[in-house]
Amino acid sequence: MQSVEQEFSTPHLPASFQLTVRLAFTSREPYCSEARLLKPGQPLRLCREPGNPHDCQAIRVETLSGNAVGYLYAETAGYLAVLIDHYGGISDWSRVEEIKLAAPPNDPAARKMRYPQVMMRLCLDLQSAWPLFVIIAVLGIKSDDFASRYNLAGNPWLALLELLHEQYQRVGHDLFCLPDELAKAWIGLTGQVNG
Repeated sequence: MQSVEQEFSTPHLPASFQLTVRLAFTSREPYCSEARLLKPGQPLRLCREPGNPHDCQAIRVETLSGNAVGYLYAETAGYLAVLIDHYGGISDWSRVEEIKLAAPPNDPAARKMRYPQVMMRLCLDLQSAWPLFVIIAVLGIKSDDFASRYNLAGNPWLALLELLHEQYQRVGHDLFCLPDELAKAWIGLTGQVNG
C-alpha cells in the first residue's frame, strides 16, 4: 500500500464548496427581526469582521441589501476566515436553506431551543481548489467528524483528505506528518510556518 505522501496531489482546478450550516445569534436582536424576514432560497453573503472584539475570525452573514441576519459558528468561521483573508478567487452564492420560526408542536425538546433558526447553504465557487484544500488539511485534519464537518460527500474534490485524516487517526498526533506539498502551500498562502 502506498503512503498518502506518495500519492498526494493538491488540486488546482476550479471547484465549488458546499456545506449546510446553522447560523448563530439569529434569536437575538438586531439579527432576529431580519432573520424572521428571510425566505428559503434567498441569497446571503459572508462578511469578514477582523476587528470584531469578541472573535477576530468572525464572519457575519447578511442579505444582499446589507442587513445582518447572524454569524457563522466559530468552527466554520475559523477556516473560512483564513480562506477569505488570504485568497481572493471566491464567488459567494450562499443562500437560505431553511428557516424554523418556532418549535414543532409535538417536539418538547425543541421548545427549549431559541427561534428563529436559520439553516444556510454555503456555496463558494473557487477559482482554484488548492487554498481551501490546504486550509482544511492543516486546520481540520484532527476533527473526529471530519467527513461530515467538511461535507466530503458533497465536495468530492476533498476526498483525498479523507485518506490523510485516516492516516492521522491511525498513527496519532505525534507520528503524523503533513505531506510536504501541503506544508509548503500553507506557508505560501498564509506566510505562517505553523497552523
